[in-house]
Amino acid sequence: MATPKTPVQAGDNAVAWYWPEWAAQADLPTFHVRDTESSHGRYARETKTILVKDLVKFHGHACDGLFRGVLALALALDTLCPDGIVDRTDLRVLSRNSPCLGDVAAYLTGGRVRFNTQDVRDEPGVWFVVQRITTGETVRVAENPGVYP
Repeated sequence: MATPKTPVQAGDNAVAWYWPEWAAQADLPTFHVRDTESSHGRYARETKTILVKDLVKFHGHACDGLFRGVLALALALDTLCPDGIVDRTDLRVLSRNSPCLGDVAAYLTGGRVRFNTQDVRDEPGVWFVVQRITTGETVRVAENPGVYP
């Protein structure tokens, strides 16, 4: 797997009981996302920054599935969002039926089952298929075999 092009982690990256020192020191991607201001609102003028630590808070713990999913999805988002801004209102995502990968997919892409923008399949491995809805551009990323014992 190639190193993601997204900027390195910054902000609230302090060690905490749920965020170990090795994670705080790791070269992890940072995600810049654009959302709407309300359920029926226009685009927010500002973007938000999401750190992997934020994903750990959402998911509940710092596990290998979460970190492996983040690195894989970062590659897909770098391809679909070359300006570095992830428009979470314009993405659809498919992943393995895994709590870790599903949480990464939902949090970073904005995909939701109830809006038919997130789905899962029972295929082994760490992988994602992500589509930009407005253009139809679609990418598939997958962890190379043997990356994780």
